[in-house]
Amino acid sequence: MSQKPKLPSSRKVYPVTNSGQESPTQTQYIESSKTISQDKQQKKNDDIKLITDEYPPVTQEILKLKEKLQLVDKISLSFKEVEKDDVYFYGDVIFNMKCGFGKQFNKNNLSYYQGEFMMDLFHGKGTLIYQDGTIKQGVFFQGRLVEDVFPFLQPSYDLKLDSFQNFPNGANFTGLLDGNGKKSGVGKYIWKDGSMYFGEFFDDSFNGYGQMSFANGNIYLGEWRYGQMDGIGHFIWKSNNEEYIGQYKRNKKNGFGINKFSDGRKYIGYFRDGQFDGQAILQKKNHLDKISYWQNGNQIVEPTQYTCEDNF
Repeated sequence: MSQKPKLPSSRKVYPVTNSGQESPTQTQYIESSKTISQDKQQKKNDDIKLITDEYPPVTQEILKLKEKLQLVDKISLSFKEVEKDDVYFYGDVIFNMKCGFGKQFNKNNLSYYQGEFMMDLFHGKGTLIYQDGTIKQGVFFQGRLVEDVFPFLQPSYDLKLDSFQNFPNGANFTGLLDGNGKKSGVGKYIWKDGSMYFGEFFDDSFNGYGQMSFANGNIYLGEWRYGQMDGIGHFIWKSNNEEYIGQYKRNKKNGFGINKFSDGRKYIGYFRDGQFDGQAILQKKNHLDKISYWQNGNQIVEPTQYTCEDNF
């Protein structure tokens, strides 16, 4: 635990200036008070007794809530224990990242999570339990519940109608505009063929979080940047029932991701410009996981590696 900072020699609080801005001394005092409060909370957390019968350790209160919820547990010989900065994790670790199923206790905010992870964050089905009894259960996206990241997709969401526009190509837009008349905020854009984007806009483009429902049944849910899939996203192909969850850059898979095939096979690894590229783990039902290396969509043949693409 970090050493407590010394109290300022003077507790005098200077008045707010006419501009509405706080004086430097007042701001410093407030920040110092916040630090002291945080240290007190940390000291309180350090004094809490943890139950260590299993890993990760949890508090008595969280254990009771966990048992009450009857969470479905998983056990695997491949699970690893990871402890860093008072965060205890036990589960799947791939390429030094929490990825797959895991259980995690965070002593800093006294919370316990059990469920799916992706790139060190809660991502997928899971349950988050806090010491004070707060429970969040459902599907997570980058550490938050889907309904918090994509509130506009909830049935109860009230779409504000700043504007309704029809375009020459047969498309229409419903949503918010900025002071310059550009699409900004949450909106819905529907093409003539029935394809629809529902999500956040900025500067007349898809920017932020949103969902694209294509006319052929494909769906993309995730991050956008200037009209392109860019960031973390989840793409589902309806025709072959395949999925991809991971990083995008300019509409293509780029970075780390998981490609799920309709027959249950998985490619867990790196992509470049939409192709398998880099180190990966190949998973197949009733088979041991295999390490593979790829370049431009092709496996690199190495005698010591599982290299037969047909067997994958």
